[in-house]
Amino acid sequence: MEDVGKRLDHLSDLHELWSFALGILTVGTYHSQPEIDQAQELEIALRLLESHMLCDYSPSTYAQVINNLPRDANAIQSKSDDGGTGTNTVE
Repeated sequence: MEDVGKRLDHLSDLHELWSFALGILTVGTYHSQPEIDQAQELEIALRLLESHMLCDYSPSTYAQVINNLPRDANAIQSKSDDGGTGTNTVE
């Protein structure tokens, strides 16, 4: 389960980007019709993305990975120390 959390991280980054874009489109008092249409599309896309993120999220999966981590932080393997193979421990 090496990729636990990466998918959710990427979806969170996408959510943050779309939310920022929606904020830009909705600032101010005057908006052209294309801006209003884009804002509505982004709102719909954000709601779909949020529901997708929540339906695929399983707290028990993440809890299992966290519970399987060693109690000693020095025993956790680091990809950066061993070139990505996961065979060396941090010292």
